[in-house]
Amino acid sequence: MTIANASPNVQPELGWLAALLAPRDVAPHPNFWTGDVVTPYGVLGLLAAGRRSDYGRLTTFDRDADKAASVSRFGPLYEAFLDSMTVGTVEQGAVQLREMSLNGLGDYRDIGFRCACAVLAASALSEVEKFAEADQALRGVLKSLDVERSAAEGLLAAWLLCVRSLHYWDSGQDPRRLVRDALRLCEQLDVESLPEFEVSTGSPRDVREITIDLIESIEWVGHSYLARTATSVDERLAPLRRRTPIAVWRSRGHAADSLSERLKHDFKRLFSSAVEITYSFGNVNIPGDRDLSESLLWHEYSGSSVAHHYRELLGLARFRQGRADGESWLMAEGLRLLRQANSEKNVEFACASLLREGPLQVLQQDASLVIRRLHEGQLRQVELVVLKYAAPVLDEGARVEALNGLFEIRNVPPVQRGASWQHSGVYAEKVWTAIRELARANGSGVEKLSVLLSDIVRLADANEEGGIDHFMARVLDRWSAEDWKDHGVMEQVRSMRLHASLAEWKQVRVSLERVADSNPELAEYNFAAPTDVASVARRVDRSLHDVESLDQGVVETAMGIIRDDLRRLESTASSGIFTGGSIATADVAVALMLQTGRDDLWPDVLRTLTDPEVQRDDKTAALERMTRNVKKMPVLVAECAAERTGELLSGGPAFADDVLSPYPAAVRFLAAIGVLEPAEAVQFVAGLMARRTSQAMREAAHTVVVLAPDGDGQPWVTTVSVWLTFDSDVEVRSLAGQALGLAAERLSGAELDRLRALLEQDGTSVPRHVIAGLSDSGFRLPESIKATMQSLAGTHLSADVRAEAAVLLERDAKLRREQAEKDAEGQQRRWWKRS
Repeated sequence: MTIANASPNVQPELGWLAALLAPRDVAPHPNFWTGDVVTPYGVLGLLAAGRRSDYGRLTTFDRDADKAASVSRFGPLYEAFLDSMTVGTVEQGAVQLREMSLNGLGDYRDIGFRCACAVLAASALSEVEKFAEADQALRGVLKSLDVERSAAEGLLAAWLLCVRSLHYWDSGQDPRRLVRDALRLCEQLDVESLPEFEVSTGSPRDVREITIDLIESIEWVGHSYLARTATSVDERLAPLRRRTPIAVWRSRGHAADSLSERLKHDFKRLFSSAVEITYSFGNVNIPGDRDLSESLLWHEYSGSSVAHHYRELLGLARFRQGRADGESWLMAEGLRLLRQANSEKNVEFACASLLREGPLQVLQQDASLVIRRLHEGQLRQVELVVLKYAAPVLDEGARVEALNGLFEIRNVPPVQRGASWQHSGVYAEKVWTAIRELARANGSGVEKLSVLLSDIVRLADANEEGGIDHFMARVLDRWSAEDWKDHGVMEQVRSMRLHASLAEWKQVRVSLERVADSNPELAEYNFAAPTDVASVARRVDRSLHDVESLDQGVVETAMGIIRDDLRRLESTASSGIFTGGSIATADVAVALMLQTGRDDLWPDVLRTLTDPEVQRDDKTAALERMTRNVKKMPVLVAECAAERTGELLSGGPAFADDVLSPYPAAVRFLAAIGVLEPAEAVQFVAGLMARRTSQAMREAAHTVVVLAPDGDGQPWVTTVSVWLTFDSDVEVRSLAGQALGLAAERLSGAELDRLRALLEQDGTSVPRHVIAGLSDSGFRLPESIKATMQSLAGTHLSADVRAEAAVLLERDAKLRREQAEKDAEGQQRRWWKRS
């Protein structure tokens, strides 16, 4: 390698390296402002440390012309850096920084300066997902370094190789070769031969100590990658045996300060209504954000893999604050940071939150960044999660582009980087889950399901199960039931059930049997008699899907099994033994009786539901099913329940954080059958609302949904529903909106205005619940609501909301036609009578 446009006798200025990795040591100290040396790299250190206000003071410093001139000469660098750190101008700043990394600034072409510009440009380009361009910016300067010429250039080369390693990792590549080269360069360095640079008067260290720490920092970064990708325990523990650089300790201290500031702020806000929040680094309105940002920037600029940890922390802080303040740009920043931190679970939570309560545009924009990366040949699992949730809100072109890209990579194995191993089955499930949601949103589910079934057969024929049976089965289980009804798909299923090579794909075979259970054309009728509750549940499910008719013998056998299991449940409960996660026997019993019209098991079910020792988990599903089907139950059930109200309301043991009393599921059932007086119902709902916990508020909202259809007798339900629509919890708002939708025919004035506002809320949860309530009400839409529904059907960002709004409008048009026909018929009758 050669050094361009520089004299061999000119040593690189290592102060630019220190400006990014030891900024507080070279930046002018505010306590020694007038006497401190102001260097160009020291001013960059000010900005890297987040001291924007001090930078502003320097630009207006008129007592020292030399200092002012030094600052102004490098003004383009500082402004480009600030642009690269500001939402909306990141790419603009990156372009300017990259230009300086290639050509210097005017006649100033110091290689250390150009290296710093390249690192800043790469960081900004990675932020906007341009990893290839980020790597090009770094390689462009690396080509200009001659590691044989001077130790300083070797140190700069080692630094850039570590920074490249971070971008390699972010783009899904293996960085081990780069970090080994960086470590080899560090081993060859002689500290005494490295040039000195100006140190701030306020720094407690001299230039030699800082230089040693810079070298140790780069070595620490390199060893951290080797540990992260190591296959042996010894390699993994190697960084722990090394001295931790001071810069790393500082970054940890800044992060701790940031989190303590956050905790103190939350505490004050909880107990005080007057808390002043000041702006900090990056113009972000978050206490402690500056400290956390500085920690992240150090790891970004050093190339440390620990940057992912600080991205996660800063992402959580910003997303949380954005949600609290309603700032969509903060949520967008938070989601980006979490995704680039590869924090899959937190991205899942964030995306689910955005889909449910908005802003949907944030989800759409982040997915657009992910789609841009599809041409690189692979996505990480965390990016596939974003596509899964964003599928309904992407426009048709983006959705097709994403589907085509995912189809291209669906058979590409995940990148394996030593200890950072990924199971191919987990990755395949993520890819196909994203494909499923995208296909569902654009109506190509049948086509994609057919390809998935063909892929499974191909893998089975090639004996390449590879542990993915379980994961493919989970994808099949969650595929839309409508897509399975396609004739071509049914033929594939019929063939696969007989396919010899699928014998070892046991979970997939179970999934195909479930498909057959819900599809009459695939059903098999040579079932053996049920032997346990699970087999009874399967037969009831088949009956519910009209796959089979339960004959008398099967029903008698099933009732005997259920009766015995209910007694077993009561016996074990009396001994203090409880189980979880299994099928609720009481619920199966209720479903069986409702489906067959038999009444034999009601005494057994009521005995279990009123047993104070049986846990609530064994009762809730049955009570909810009974609440939904009050009109189908014998009158005797309501009479018996009325006699044992106290036992029902006690609920029995519960293993939850917040055990509510009286038992909410029982309250809703008793209200549905008319046992509870209005005053008792309102007292229960008011008591839940007064508790102000999330669970209590949701139970209150569930209860008003049950009571809403009978609102004529309980007008308070509408008032409470309106109240709950202003709750901070999106599930509470959604359920309250559903209750208002059920009562829409009785609403007027401000109540209708509120219902319309709920339909216009961002996200999908609230509008979809309101649409469900309006649909279940069975009445025509009020004119003002109809106009809003037409707008949703045409312009809402979510394909699901548009589709459901369109279905509701079709139903409303049908009701209006039927009413018009009745009116015309009545008018004709009156005309004949007058005649």
